[in-house]
Amino acid sequence: MAYRGQIINIPLGELGLFTDDAQTITPPQGLIRAENVEIKHGYLEKTPGSKRWNKTALPSGVAQFFDWWPDENTQRAIVVTKDGRVWRFTDQYHYTEVLPENDAPANLRVSSQVVMVGAGQEEAGNPRKLFIFTGNDPVQVISGDGTTRHNMTHPAADWSGSFYPSFGIPFQNRLYCFGNRNQPHFLYGSSPTDHEDFVTLGSAVFANVFPGDSERLISAANYKGQLVLFKYPFGFYLLNVDDPSAPFPQKMGSSFGAGSGLGSIQVLDDLWIGNSTGSITSLNATNSLGGMQQSDVVKSMKCYKYLQEHVAPIKNFSQQAIWYEAKKLALFSFHSPSSAKPDRIFTIDLQSSRPRPTMNTKDQPNCLGLMKDTVRIDRPFYGAEDGYIYAMDQKNRNVADNAYEMSFQTPFLDFSFVDRRLADVNKNFDFLEVKFEPMGNWDLLADVFIDNRFVETVKFNMAQQDVLDNNFRLDQSRASGPGARNALRPIHGMGRQISVRFYNAEKNHNARIQSVTFYFRPSGQQQRSS
Repeated sequence: MAYRGQIINIPLGELGLFTDDAQTITPPQGLIRAENVEIKHGYLEKTPGSKRWNKTALPSGVAQFFDWWPDENTQRAIVVTKDGRVWRFTDQYHYTEVLPENDAPANLRVSSQVVMVGAGQEEAGNPRKLFIFTGNDPVQVISGDGTTRHNMTHPAADWSGSFYPSFGIPFQNRLYCFGNRNQPHFLYGSSPTDHEDFVTLGSAVFANVFPGDSERLISAANYKGQLVLFKYPFGFYLLNVDDPSAPFPQKMGSSFGAGSGLGSIQVLDDLWIGNSTGSITSLNATNSLGGMQQSDVVKSMKCYKYLQEHVAPIKNFSQQAIWYEAKKLALFSFHSPSSAKPDRIFTIDLQSSRPRPTMNTKDQPNCLGLMKDTVRIDRPFYGAEDGYIYAMDQKNRNVADNAYEMSFQTPFLDFSFVDRRLADVNKNFDFLEVKFEPMGNWDLLADVFIDNRFVETVKFNMAQQDVLDNNFRLDQSRASGPGARNALRPIHGMGRQISVRFYNAEKNHNARIQSVTFYFRPSGQQQRSS
């Protein structure tokens, strides 16, 4: 029997999350829900899992970690936990505490973000140094592959009591610091020959960055050879270093500010900043010297409404961001509205010509970071409240052997993009078809909504359909080779608009979907056989 109604195929997820336009004009390739899914190579599938990296839990939640290379051939992981202790991992199995020297604090006071920065090696023979900033304690320094830490040897005179820098960044041979609460607009530059020296006249440099303008300096980035400074809640500036001995700030605008210290990343040829309003700002360099243009990334992708409904921007002080170059992914952590800890990762895929946003709800990232694998490719990791560091982008679809749900939903389609006359016509929906690549003998569930009413749930088995025994492994069946399959299921209901939410919540159950096809008859037409 040949179907005589309308048959409309929709490629899935080409635009990622797309929620800001009215449903009647939302592109059919957009999604109004996209949680724990990734979009690549023309299909949509369950996002890869995460596994615990350290084999034994640390005694407190992970506040920050750093992929530390004290020399060209030695890799360490330095971790600061929420109880203020510092740990040094030589591998996944072995770690020891980095103990304080002399008058360094036994436990750091961790009340907000911890920032770790690699610097040192100012001259031949000098070791690399790792600097640890809390804002509450003297800046801690680990020299080379050392197992101890010490207070910065020559801090600025006004760093004392509980007033210390909360942020540091290397730039043009100096280590620049700021963020001490007693001088919230002040920028300190170290001696170029000693990154621990902030007192030697004629060597250390200082700049007051528009005092009284906004609340405080909070973040900075080295972008295309310029040091860009950000205040909270609004204001961004460039540091003019034409005369390295007398740098001075230039205000570039006050349309946005940074929401946290570690929420800024360079994305391809652009700089993205997690801003104080809970969105993401793009800061593009213009052709004119020192010129910058800014725009809202989330609004341009048309998913601002989704982000506002699913995250809590007032908790952005803990936000962190990383750029995963190997997969061209930008990752920004968030809190859900009711969570006291970061439990969302807003992911933007830039492998295609248009950014495609999705939301990761499966992980609990106190902090985000990159660590090099055995072939020195940076891979994404996060530190969690349970004392573990987690390696992301793992083949198995579980988090520490726990299941998570993938979920994505099509817009409410009235099919006016095919024929404007279909917009206001009732439709008799007969079939729903899914084109997929076989992944295993399990089901992808589909909730059908017609005119905003739940109608029914149908199931699509993700196994190959033309074998005698469904209990096979992909590409090992002699009755069928690899490739896309189509599964057709009857559905029932009449209305103007239809939307389908697909989901699977079982451990290690993946689903890889290319498109969905709707079969319907406009009201008044009858199904006839040929």
